Amino acid sequence: MKKILFVDIITLFCGMLAVFLLCIFKITEISPLSITILIISLCAVLLSELFSLKIKGVKITNAVGTFAFFIVFYTFYNLPFLGFANSFGIQNSIGTLFLFSFTSKSLLYLSSILKNKNMDFAIKSNSLSRTKNYSQYFVRYFKYFSIFLLLGGIGVAVYNLFCMNIDISLADVLSGFNNLNPQFHSDFFN
Repeated sequence: MKKILFVDIITLFCGMLAVFLLCIFKITEISPLSITILIISLCAVLLSELFSLKIKGVKITNAVGTFAFFIVFYTFYNLPFLGFANSFGIQNSIGTLFLFSFTSKSLLYLSSILKNKNMDFAIKSNSLSRTKNYSQYFVRYFKYFSIFLLLGGIGVAVYNLFCMNIDISLADVLSGFNNLNPQFHSDFFN
């Protein structure tokens, strides 16, 4: 459990450091330094995911803790002094990498928990000779979906690297609610 927490805390601090470096150097465009920070962030995310795959003995607190790290990172990303609100740039690629990574790791930990719980149940109830075991499908689903999320995060980061039209800041998300079509809004709530 301590290894998992250690890996997740290092991942969180790598993400916060990458975002803070972009803020200090006021980098929003593609430059050699921004590409270096993005590549190091990608390596940190992939190494963190690989270490998470190897760790045994995952508890539910690890999955909840990883989701808490998601919230901490997103809150840090949206702090006003960083200046990332309503802006497009490479910082959104790095933010996307870490947000998708934390979500992916939460699902990966949940799949490991389900697998361990199922094995405990099968051994305790002495039902290893059962022909169908449906919980294994949920375990596979969570594991494959976590890998899909990680690859999706990498894909979104690469897409934003070339197009620079993604803004993941909370200000952009909340401004979308103000721009709803009034006719749709009145039809939906009446």
